[in-house]
Amino acid sequence: MASQKLNRQTVCDLTGIPSTTFDRRLAHPENSPFNTNELDRIARALGVPITELVAVEDPTK
Repeated sequence: MASQKLNRQTVCDLTGIPSTTFDRRLAHPENSPFNTNELDRIARALGVPITELVAVEDPTK
């Protein structure tokens, strides 16, 4: 978000994700992860591919 000069509330406004949901998902991704629809909306708001938002674990490690 910082590289795009958007703050959390602006991203919430652009995506339609309530700020309480956004905060919960950021704070506790293991219990309440973003779903693919939300990730798509965030990626579009930031103008980046969805793959920029998703960390892929290396299965060899």
